[in-house]
Amino acid sequence: MRVALLALIGSAAISLASPAIGQDTSDNREVCANEDGLPETDAVTACTALIASGALSSDDLAQTYALRGHAYLHLDDGARAVADFSEAIRLDPQEKYYFIGRATAYADQKDSAHSLADYNEALRLDPNYASGFYGRGLEEIAIGDKAKGDADIARAKAIDPNIDK
Repeated sequence: MRVALLALIGSAAISLASPAIGQDTSDNREVCANEDGLPETDAVTACTALIASGALSSDDLAQTYALRGHAYLHLDDGARAVADFSEAIRLDPQEKYYFIGRATAYADQKDSAHSLADYNEALRLDPNYASGFYGRGLEEIAIGDKAKGDADIARAKAIDPNIDK
């Protein structure tokens, strides 16, 4: 199920990546977004170069932190993923995808309280967000609240019947 959430986060983050971050940074942007399935370490390196460049707008910087956070999730580096998603949230606290990414990173670290808080915040931002219900449901099941988890997963499937495909 974690794989399904990572795929959702990744596709959301890639769709957020601006196609016009800048001509001199376009190669790094493409590698950072990792649309070609390169090694995640390459994505981290490219994202880090973009962040260090000082050439990104606030929105692009938030997206780049989220993309690097996504790469760290794939590298099983939850602490760095949490840090990057937290920075993305600081820069753009209205973006639900960043909360979902951090919730997934917290879940990987077995920090259910923070994970659930971030799923709840994503759902506050978008009350019909299937991925928010799905992720929260998985986390509720993981902590032993099967009834609440099943209810959230059922709600996610009602919104998006293909959520678990």
